[in-house]
Amino acid sequence: MVFGRHNIILGVIAIFVGAFGGMALGSWLWGVIAERVSVTAALLAAAVAMLLSAILGWWRPMAQAEHI
Repeated sequence: MVFGRHNIILGVIAIFVGAFGGMALGSWLWGVIAERVSVTAALLAAAVAMLLSAILGWWRPMAQAEHI
C-alpha cells in the first residue's frame, strides 16, 4: 500500500519540522528578549513560561487516545 507509506513519511517530516522549527523560533525569541532587556529577564521569563505551561498541563491535560 503506497499511500499508507507516504502518509507515514509525511507525518514524520511534519513532526520533525514542527519540533525543530519550534526550537529555532523559541531560541530566536528568547535571544531577542535577552538582547533587548537582559539575560536575567529572559531567563526569568522562560522560567515563568515553563511554570505556566506545567500549570496549564495539570489544569487542562491532553486527551488520551482511548477518549478521542
